[in-house]
Amino acid sequence: AVVSTQSTGADRMLDMGFKGDMEFFARHSQMPSCEQRQTLLFSATLPEEVQRIATDFLKKQYLFIAVGIIGAAESNVKQIIEEVDGQAKMGRVKDLLRELGRTSKVLIFVKTKKSADFLSSLLSQATGRERER
Repeated sequence: AVVSTQSTGADRMLDMGFKGDMEFFARHSQMPSCEQRQTLLFSATLPEEVQRIATDFLKKQYLFIAVGIIGAAESNVKQIIEEVDGQAKMGRVKDLLRELGRTSKVLIFVKTKKSADFLSSLLSQATGRERER
């Protein structure tokens, strides 16, 4: 049987100090050793320092695949970074989405799953009201 562990956003987990938590699961008595399991780490960015830490969870002979330039934005992606006060964030997100139009593809980063669920719910409600008009 192949046992597989996967982590999306692995670089942030390691960078934010979750190495101990990842080690706890990776070294759990019911978890096969690095050499006996398949470990997949997915990340949009993976700085060298975090790559070195990640080797603790990988086989000695691991495969590293990079698409594009590590740490650089894709040339056809427009990044908008704005600092907005807490109370004004939702209004600004709605304004930006209106400005970009319905055919634009948008990726919004938030800090927690709870924030993502809240934002998703509010935007779904707003989209539903616009369709009813």
